[in-house]
Amino acid sequence: MTPVLNPSTDQEKSYNNAHVKTRVKIEMLNGQLKNKFRCLIGHGLAMKPKRACDVINACCILFNISKKLREPDVEDDIQVIDEADDAFHGAEYNIGGQAARSHIINNFFV
Repeated sequence: MTPVLNPSTDQEKSYNNAHVKTRVKIEMLNGQLKNKFRCLIGHGLAMKPKRACDVINACCILFNISKKLREPDVEDDIQVIDEADDAFHGAEYNIGGQAARSHIINNFFV
């Protein structure tokens, strides 16, 4: 999902606010995962998608275990560059995506 460009209603503004808060949390978590599991850094895992999903799931499970056991975080000595923003250019013109976003806004941000 993408934010609404130039939101005009309170619903759209609420959606954008929720989108920003959620995205920040997800980006922070992705950064922590990439810092702890260096295999996740780069332009994707060099393996078949099913195997990549298994690796990512395993990393998430190990990450949750380390949090539960209060293991210390790895020193943040790398800079993770998030190129996700580039993937969203032109997303406002995707009719199916706009319809799905409108459905979410109209049903959950009333």
